[in-house]
Amino acid sequence: MLAKELGISYVSMREAMQLLKNSGEVVQLENGRLIPAGHTAPCRLRVLFVHWAQTLRSNCWLNWIREACLRYSCELTEVLYLNQDDPAIYSACDGEFDLMFLDLEPPYLLQQKLKRHKDKIVTMFHDHTRLGFRYLNGIDETSIERLLRYAAKRGCRTIDYLCCPNPSSPEKSFREIVWERSLRKLKLSGKSLKRINGEHEVPHITAYHFLTEVLERDPALPDAYFCNTVDEARGALRVLADRNIRVPEEVSVLAFGQPEQACYNTPRITGIRRPDMTPIFNELFEHYLGIAPAPDRMVYNINSAQLREEELIFAGETCRKGKKNEKN
Repeated sequence: MLAKELGISYVSMREAMQLLKNSGEVVQLENGRLIPAGHTAPCRLRVLFVHWAQTLRSNCWLNWIREACLRYSCELTEVLYLNQDDPAIYSACDGEFDLMFLDLEPPYLLQQKLKRHKDKIVTMFHDHTRLGFRYLNGIDETSIERLLRYAAKRGCRTIDYLCCPNPSSPEKSFREIVWERSLRKLKLSGKSLKRINGEHEVPHITAYHFLTEVLERDPALPDAYFCNTVDEARGALRVLADRNIRVPEEVSVLAFGQPEQACYNTPRITGIRRPDMTPIFNELFEHYLGIAPAPDRMVYNINSAQLREEELIFAGETCRKGKKNEKN
């Protein structure tokens, strides 16, 4: 109605836009979008990031990917999934992307589909280099041994493993394998406490209910809980607070990953620091942009062996400060 009152039509507007394109005043991008000439640099890479729908917008990995896309003039598309078989994942991976970050454990059928694009795939936190996918991890899991050694020096001799994995996770994660190996090496003991996290549940709530049940069956405490992530640690801390169990005086709580959340928790959770990953993302993007190609490099992470204890361990407030006893 407004167009009719103003005496303009769809055809005349289309013709006007064509005139602007012909004159060079506007430029049409490959995706069909029209922008003023010289308004922005052309997109150098089309980047896809597939992640869980409950990932926080403040998530450091999301921020590192966004910042790299801005730094290298790349276009970013995010696809959020509710479960590992979400059709949105399959549709997204059929898109014309140059680089695809996948924060999930790909089911078998998806793995087969992705093999066609293996040179473009970067899996996060799940090693599938055997399939030809590049692997991005924050800091290698061997740092777990140093965290357990840190706790052992403070008197923790029994360290239980608390984990609420996703349904598609392997039966035994690499973190659990390293935990077991580290216990043997350090002559410690501990039990594995695991419950599968439902697809629409969040790990800290699952951990809360699971550990509540564990302590109702057997109230005996280990010296420490080593939690698979900060989410499980948050659930454990709530259970312990509800039962008036003092942390770290009666039991310590340790966690792997998510230091940006651990340091803002109350109490601050003792765990592994993760150095700034910006240099790692620069290497990845520069490989795909052809600036500094490294075709033989398949693993991108921080080598914990190169870090001093104070650089690696976030002391927090949930690990006891001194030895409980003098046993080895």
